[in-house]
Amino acid sequence: MHDISVGYAAIDPAVMELALVSSPRPQAGFPSPAADFVEDTIDLNQLLVTNPPATFFVRIEGESLKNLGILSEDIAAVDRSKNPRRGDLVVAVFEGGVYVKVLDLIGDRMALCSRHDSLELYQPMFLDNDPDHIIWGVVTGIVRGIGRKL
Repeated sequence: MHDISVGYAAIDPAVMELALVSSPRPQAGFPSPAADFVEDTIDLNQLLVTNPPATFFVRIEGESLKNLGILSEDIAAVDRSKNPRRGDLVVAVFEGGVYVKVLDLIGDRMALCSRHDSLELYQPMFLDNDPDHIIWGVVTGIVRGIGRKL
């Protein structure tokens, strides 16, 4: 069972600044369009991408990370230039499949771990210095569409 579908996205270097509304902060609502509460602007490329040549995006499939709030159809920004560390969310190749998992240490063994209540369904995948087990990159951000597929 694969946890992601790999889809590379070209990163457009053009800046697209969007209004960042911050005061008053909306409480599950939206401020009046007539009110002038724009504090700043935000560029989602700048927020999600720190190293454009080393960054790609993947669409996540499956529920193995639901305890982290990461759901099927979320899109992950992945940076290949970052050195993975224990606790990082990583994209990895394991026994021919491509997965998004938490890199963890179990005993003295590095493992790709899920964050789901069903421990029986989502067992750790031990890396054990196998050359076929490759960490592609570290997840640096998650994007989720609400109600519509991106």
